[in-house]
Amino acid sequence: MNKWIVLVLFSILVVACKEDSKKSVKYTKPLTPIRTKAATIEEAYDRVSLVGQVEGEKEIYIYPDVSVSGIIRNRKIVEGDPVVRGTPLMMIDRQAVTGNHYNYFTVRAKMKGIITNVYVQNGDLVNPQTKLCKIVQMKRVKVVIDIPEREIGKIAKGQEVHIFLHSYPDERFNGRITHLYPSVDPTTLTLRGEVAIDNPDLKVKPGMFARIDIELKKKKALLIPLDSVILEDNIRYVYIYDPKTQRVNQRKILTGETYGAKIEVIKGIQEGDQVVVAGHYQVIDQEKVKVINGNRQP
Repeated sequence: MNKWIVLVLFSILVVACKEDSKKSVKYTKPLTPIRTKAATIEEAYDRVSLVGQVEGEKEIYIYPDVSVSGIIRNRKIVEGDPVVRGTPLMMIDRQAVTGNHYNYFTVRAKMKGIITNVYVQNGDLVNPQTKLCKIVQMKRVKVVIDIPEREIGKIAKGQEVHIFLHSYPDERFNGRITHLYPSVDPTTLTLRGEVAIDNPDLKVKPGMFARIDIELKKKKALLIPLDSVILEDNIRYVYIYDPKTQRVNQRKILTGETYGAKIEVIKGIQEGDQVVVAGHYQVIDQEKVKVINGNRQP
């Protein structure tokens, strides 16, 4: 009997110890990792960005003379050939039309430039309406742009611009607005303009697509990374990290213009505030966090 009493008491003791051990273990949630960046006052440029296509500053198509028809012979040119005014390009055999032997007409270049397109082969039958080739002056090229009506008053002839080409993503080219057309297109409500680019090494090619940035004015602005801003129900806010409490505070902000990957803040934060730029979608107001600037974790 005593043996059974001892076993019962031992079992009760074991169960009690297990319950106490469960109560003593507490789960601690790990701190959410974030990265921050200080809000800074910087020079910001208001700009208009437009797109256009590169053309030669001067381009001409070569045709046979008004009275010349026949068969192409002795074509001397290919795309990329440089020519000067008077360079022989090809000959047109007029015998098939006139019946006279040795009745050849020499087609010559009408200006200095680069042959960019050749439209005929030896043996082709041509007439005065046949397009033979295209010559482009490429030492200086232009980009034709269409300016929206709301931006027309901000842009003037002679204004400097920056040009960015898909073919050279890491380079910036400089140019100037050289011509603005006199009237607005009533269909598109845009004004056509031309931007000239010096091209001494012939790097910029006709046909390339370009982005034109026209800087209008500069000002001092409080800027933060654009992707740090959270938008909910048409309200913009950011999280600000307080190094004293190691907590984040939600701040509603009023924003202004966008400048590339940054946005202007007009109201809601101050210069030097530590804006949460990574991990901000994983935190809540007043949450204690862990800053890991310099690491790539969030």
